[in-house]
Amino acid sequence: MDKRSTHWADVFNWLQVVVDSCKTVQQSDNCMRLLQNFERTYENRLGISECMEMLRPLKHQLWNVGELSFSEKMKKLEIK
Repeated sequence: MDKRSTHWADVFNWLQVVVDSCKTVQQSDNCMRLLQNFERTYENRLGISECMEMLRPLKHQLWNVGELSFSEKMKKLEIK
């Protein structure tokens, strides 16, 4: 993506790359804020339902990152 590109498709493609690179809960939380910013910025141009539909798979992917780390924490706390 060009540094100055504000076209929604370029920004969305960049968001997909960022979401795919998330490995920790903190990264996931920060990326979720990026998704919310995208939604606020482009909801008037694309429509609210279209933005939500586009971002839904990305949000699920980020939630899975958080759940996996939660599962790992629970395994560490498990009494043997």
